[in-house]
Amino acid sequence: EKAGADIVLATDPDADRLGVRVRDGEGKYHTLTGNMSGCLLGEYTLARIKEGQGIPGDGALVKTIVTTNMADAIAEAYGVRLIECLTGFKYIGQQILGFEKSGHGTYLFGFEESYGCLIGTYARDKDAVVAVMELCEAACYYRSRGMNMWDAMLEMYEKYGYYRDEVESFTMSGIEGLARIRQIMQDLRDSHLREIGGYKVLSARDYQEGTITDTATGETRPSGLPKSNVLIYGLEDGATVVVRPSGTEPKIKVYYGIKGDDKAKAEETEQKRTKPDSTGQKGTKQDKAVEVTVPADQSEGLKYADVPITGRKSETFEKKVDIPEESGIIEENNKRLLRKKIESGELPLTVNPEKQARHILPPGATEMPDGRSF
Repeated sequence: EKAGADIVLATDPDADRLGVRVRDGEGKYHTLTGNMSGCLLGEYTLARIKEGQGIPGDGALVKTIVTTNMADAIAEAYGVRLIECLTGFKYIGQQILGFEKSGHGTYLFGFEESYGCLIGTYARDKDAVVAVMELCEAACYYRSRGMNMWDAMLEMYEKYGYYRDEVESFTMSGIEGLARIRQIMQDLRDSHLREIGGYKVLSARDYQEGTITDTATGETRPSGLPKSNVLIYGLEDGATVVVRPSGTEPKIKVYYGIKGDDKAKAEETEQKRTKPDSTGQKGTKQDKAVEVTVPADQSEGLKYADVPITGRKSETFEKKVDIPEESGIIEENNKRLLRKKIESGELPLTVNPEKQARHILPPGATEMPDGRSF
């Protein structure tokens, strides 16, 4: 702000991922997600190729299966093939190698939602150095047209639709956590979801089974990709939900994607995903409180009479703790001790079965995120 910079760029230490902030006409800075910056770069790169040598007939834009669907709209607008591959930039690199070996296909641009892209075929991995150069060039180009980078982003929204994407991670540590993640994925497969957050499920892609299922007809067709523990639900109104375990951490990740014809519609759709329903739930994002009773003989040293206890950093699971009056605990301090004892399992818990937890688990779940049964 002191420098009045139009754009702020930062890479990670090994310079393969790029973070971007852009300033609008009123001087306000906006942080771009990896999907937003990737689409900006993809649009600019394809437009530059079209204006120069022209789009080749076998041109391709490559993205991962968890990347925004705005990429699909960009590819369609420029008449290029959209190729989806599994999560991990090495799979985008494999597409480039395949083009070179077969002599068919021209790589034009590739990116993933986690702030990585590749412009050109000199490498087989994401490269933030060239991405920085391209973004600076794009900023100069748009400025020559009397626009800033935020104007360019808004112009893309007007052209392709207002896409909003978000990812949430839920940590489940330890051997029990890994087992729980496997069980969640299996439960989702067994449940054959027909609705998510008020949206009808139109299709279900199961990359572990290698199938894409039309939920209305039950017909299936091959996914066309190698096996991977990923589920993708295609919803009405162009929305999507992707669920997959992390490949490097004890987490399960949920990706949301929605689209509106204008900004107001997109925001309305996003609010629909998170607004409370008749049970007090907020779609798939908010968890229902669980009443937990702490026996009086186990409450020594605990100082909170009514404390919301949250789970680990990336969880939103909430427990309502009720310490009996006869325990004599009234001072409001040492909250951390209470949380630690509950999360570690040191403090016995009993749960009201009529107020069962609904984390990211399907209805009917019988365990908390830490694996303890109700």
